[in-house]
Amino acid sequence: MKAKTIAMFECIPRQERVDESEILFQFLEATDDNAYKATIIHKSEFLKELVTTEVARATHVHLSGHGVDDEFYLPNGKVRASEFPEGCFTGKVVTLSSCCSDTRDSPSRSSTGPAQRW
Repeated sequence: MKAKTIAMFECIPRQERVDESEILFQFLEATDDNAYKATIIHKSEFLKELVTTEVARATHVHLSGHGVDDEFYLPNGKVRASEFPEGCFTGKVVTLSSCCSDTRDSPSRSSTGPAQRW
């Protein structure tokens, strides 16, 4: 089986009827079956997913959710930038689609970095 190069995490509550990563997933699946997608509800499952084989092999990680400053919101809970597992984004391109979580002056920049490989 071919290794997935993109890992996407949908963290927007279902009742909002938004599934940004599903749209991206369907597009990528139509062009090349290289994407892994997980829908996240709880903080514990999110932190476990970030250290799975699928994420370890991925070159790109996309996080879709809500957030402010250094907090990324999940349907049930939130994750502070300092709580991301150490090294989970090393060598990866990370895109963060979450309101104000990745503004230029945000503390999350130290965890996700400004358009750089870790």
